[in-house]
Amino acid sequence: MKRGKKLVDEYCMFIKQIHKKLGIDLSKYKENQMKRRITTLRAKRGFSDFKSYYDSLMNDKNAS
Repeated sequence: MKRGKKLVDEYCMFIKQIHKKLGIDLSKYKENQMKRRITTLRAKRGFSDFKSYYDSLMNDKNAS
């Protein structure tokens, strides 16, 4: 799978999981802007993919 398509697929899965788990519909926002912001935040926290970032968010005991 090409890197660009993989990134798009991972992002789509991430926003679907966030919506299902938290009820936040990130698809209502401008996709390029939201993707850029989440990707930047994810990278700053040391995650290289959306799956590991999502898993970490869901396992964070300090998150509410």
